[in-house]
Amino acid sequence: MRRISLKSLAILGTVLLAAPALGQSPGKGLPTVRDLAWGEVLFNHYQQDHMGALVRLATAETRGELPYHGGEARLLRGGLYLAWGLRDEAAEIFDALLGSGAPPDQRDQARYWLARIYHERGEHGRAALAIDQIEGHLPARMAADRVDLEGRVLLALGRHAEAAELLAASRQPGAWRPFADFNRAVALARAGRTDEALPLLDRLGRSRGGNEELAMLRDRANLALGLARLDAGDPDGARVALDRVRLESAYAARALLAAGWAEAGRERYRAALGPWTRLAQLPDADGASLEAMLAVSWAWHQADEPGESVLGYQRAVAACEAELESLGQAAAAARGDALLAMVTPDTRMGTGIDIEPARPAGALATYLHALAVDHPFRAIAADLGDLHQVRENLLEWRRSLDALRDMVEARRARFDGIAPTAEQRLALDEVGEFEARYEQVAQRVAAVRAANDPAVLAMPRERRLLQRLTAIEQRAAALPSGPERAVIEHRVRRLQGALAWQLSHEWPARIHAAERDLRQARRELETARAAHDSLAKSLADAAAGFEGFDARIEAAAARVDRLLARVETDHGRRLDELRALALEELGGREQRVAAYLGQARFALAAAYDQAAQPRASRGEAAQPGAGTAP
Repeated sequence: MRRISLKSLAILGTVLLAAPALGQSPGKGLPTVRDLAWGEVLFNHYQQDHMGALVRLATAETRGELPYHGGEARLLRGGLYLAWGLRDEAAEIFDALLGSGAPPDQRDQARYWLARIYHERGEHGRAALAIDQIEGHLPARMAADRVDLEGRVLLALGRHAEAAELLAASRQPGAWRPFADFNRAVALARAGRTDEALPLLDRLGRSRGGNEELAMLRDRANLALGLARLDAGDPDGARVALDRVRLESAYAARALLAAGWAEAGRERYRAALGPWTRLAQLPDADGASLEAMLAVSWAWHQADEPGESVLGYQRAVAACEAELESLGQAAAAARGDALLAMVTPDTRMGTGIDIEPARPAGALATYLHALAVDHPFRAIAADLGDLHQVRENLLEWRRSLDALRDMVEARRARFDGIAPTAEQRLALDEVGEFEARYEQVAQRVAAVRAANDPAVLAMPRERRLLQRLTAIEQRAAALPSGPERAVIEHRVRRLQGALAWQLSHEWPARIHAAERDLRQARRELETARAAHDSLAKSLADAAAGFEGFDARIEAAAARVDRLLARVETDHGRRLDELRALALEELGGREQRVAAYLGQARFALAAAYDQAAQPRASRGEAAQPGAGTAP
């Protein structure tokens, strides 16, 4: 059956939320964002910065910045929590959304995510109930996975016939159809309707094209078909299906092993040597190569070639002993740091992008695939990766807090350096002196306006002319009476009249300019006084402001340290659980290899005895250990 990790689908699901979250309806034009904060959240999300999106989302919800996108925000937050492996917190969010009167499409998406969570927890009854409550308002991709999810839930509940009917009636789009057909074949087989399941598997096995995921599905269908036909006593049909499995596929080992038994079922032992010999040369991912070595030796015996059989068992004994040594090295590596290196992703700073860890060298790397296929192992490995990323984020925040603390200290030191000078300047109160001078000038201008004397606003050149005319007038008065004196006095009066006219003409403009400059001076004095008072207030409040920052930084740093301690505790606990699973898996494999080694040694001893007997008196050799044949 198709299995998609909850974390991967949660990240995909948050992308699927984009259309409703952006306010887009099918066929209604471009999407719109009505809340600025929501646009920032989506920007971080589409940049794969899921932590940044989650932090910005929490801040926006706390500040009430999402009046139009509150429901979409809760769905996105729940999806991000799922991506971080916080299933319980995500379930609480989706439950709260169902009880908040959200629109139908948001309620359906919340029910879908709850069904996924319940299914992953093994609560298949609750998952089925949540799926039944979906009303049909899911996006297309999510609706396709909903059918796949319901089919797997029904299979987990043992309702195989219902699962088969559901998948038969569904019209899965595109690449979902082959997976639905495979799950339907599984449901039919479990319901005892093998005759209906085999044609589905055959059609899937014969299909062409598609991506690597579909090619893997074809390989799995052909393997299942071949094993079913082998169990039904049809080795010819089994070999046809098994030959379609690619040699580079993950199912190649089991297919080669089954192909050999298909030939052995037709008593074509030399033909069985082909796939078994090929399998014995492949890397031993799950013990199939060792089993193939035993089968090869058994086939040589069945072909009446005791020498080849002895050599084969000798090689099998040596291979089992080497495998046991390699398993011991792998177990030692699992108790160290190699296991953690395999499951911890590298996170590029500032991008939030997880990079698959490099496959470490050594014995443990050989068994990476065998260890990682188990769901509990994968779940713990995913949690360790999440905890690693959370720890990196917390460490980055702590470094940021240290930088903020240094910045506050630098600003405090700078303030302490300039504060005495500022206080000294404030004590001089130069603004007060200017205000006093302003009042004097204002009174003088008011007096000039009241006196209406244009000569008061005469320019320097005009005042010099007035002084010269006055001096000339005085000198003319000292002259004896006569025509010459009369001419001079006449000219003086004419010049005085002309100058008086000019002063009277310029008077309105000059008095207006003086009053305008006075108003401008008043505004500048008010600005200076406001700056003076603001500076005085800042000096008075500065100490308290710095103390507030210190308290907030220390509180945040303490919270980060507490979270780091929790993360370290959880990380150690989950790593111990992962080691326990890995060592259990390696121990089980070691027991199987030890059993193979015992069989190989016993068969080798029997082969020596049989080789020493005359050909006519040789008996049948024992078939390789139980569980070798499909």
